Amino acid sequence: MHAARSPEEVQKLKDDLKKTFDLLDLGEICFLLGIAVTWDCIARTIRLSQKGYIEKITKWLNLEEATLLAPPFTLMFSCQNLSPLILIMRKLG
Repeated sequence: MHAARSPEEVQKLKDDLKKTFDLLDLGEICFLLGIAVTWDCIARTIRLSQKGYIEKITKWLNLEEATLLAPPFTLMFSCQNLSPLILIMRKLG
């Protein structure tokens, strides 16, 4: 997985890495270490999801019928404004 400002920079990086390592380009990344990776080029975002892992653990623990609740973190903070979280972490750290 790599990032660059242009396709030429990506190709140069790949060429440089191939000088040292045996590489096989498998195209765009979809999964990395069990984490689903979704790209939205228009919005310039990358989404990481562990949904498959969560579903596997839920089934293993026989919790398929459990009620879903939002984690406390999501109730307290939105991703749009993390400054309160940063202040709390600084006080704790």
